[in-house]
Amino acid sequence: MLQFPAQIARNPGAIETIATLSILKGEKVAFLEPTQKIHDLFSSMATASGGHYEPGENKGVFQPNTPWKTGDVRCKGQWTMGEMMGILSIPMAAGIIPSSLSFHGPTHREGQVGVSHIAEGFLPMMDRRGTRSYVEVSAWGEQGEALMEVRPPLQGLRDANLRVRGHVVEVRALISHGAGQEASAHRLVEEAESELERVGLDFPEVEKHQATGWSGSPRVFVRIEYGNIRVLGESFMKPGDTPKAVAQRAVAQVMDSPCHGGSLQSLWALPLFLSALISEGGPSTFPPVEHHWGDSLSQLIQQFMSNAEITLHELSTTLFLPGGAMNSHSGGCDSPAICYPSRKKNEEIQ
Repeated sequence: MLQFPAQIARNPGAIETIATLSILKGEKVAFLEPTQKIHDLFSSMATASGGHYEPGENKGVFQPNTPWKTGDVRCKGQWTMGEMMGILSIPMAAGIIPSSLSFHGPTHREGQVGVSHIAEGFLPMMDRRGTRSYVEVSAWGEQGEALMEVRPPLQGLRDANLRVRGHVVEVRALISHGAGQEASAHRLVEEAESELERVGLDFPEVEKHQATGWSGSPRVFVRIEYGNIRVLGESFMKPGDTPKAVAQRAVAQVMDSPCHGGSLQSLWALPLFLSALISEGGPSTFPPVEHHWGDSLSQLIQQFMSNAEITLHELSTTLFLPGGAMNSHSGGCDSPAICYPSRKKNEEIQ
């Protein structure tokens, strides 16, 4: 059993990384003097029959289940759906847990990973390597509902080759709003288009969408694709905000981010590094992670897998697990109720 100090929760992405690696390896983990956020995360997974969590004031212990017994994940406390999706998507792609999960909880919160970060950023970059994913949101907001499916590759996950960004190949912005917010959304479309052009991102595609069950204020979501790397920005209209201010915040998240210079956004892209552990090719190459999170990420991975080979370069990070993919099962897991069918049946439906 691996033990982690309470201070680990201060490192962005650390708890999420530990949770993913625990499920991938089937490793029991313990947190000394766990925070409420740690309690909420692992009790959420335990409620979904993803394991057993023993909370305590001095120690919290999580033992993952393989396979899961249900596919219903309810996000507790501060956790959003997007954060839970990011944790569970790699075990889903490995065929270790069900390939289809339903989620209940906040679809998005300012400054946290939302469903759109996973659906518009992370999953498309995984699908290019062989997974087949799908996200459907039936209700947006704090009481959101969504379905995520991640089918494992039929012939193994290809290694990643995400180097320093290339030329801009796509610029998109999506304005999401609820009923009665059409006028504000229309202004946001105009301001987002103007702001993207002002910073030199020509010919942006800006769309307006009235989302089913949307609760809360309108949102600007920006996606820019550099070669095979995506960079995302998101901003919500606050009381007293002008549409121009909302559009500027969303675009600034993209343009002012270190990722604009060729790194990966740590907010939502950290699971991409862990995907190298389930790929069946050679070493995977990634841009560096922003905020110098690479060193801490390397240490956590090697606590679970001492044979993992991680090389940090100035402009890239290489990750390789000698001996092949860890615990991955092509074609999906065996539960007939909520997993996609076997490789043979998957081939029949193509």
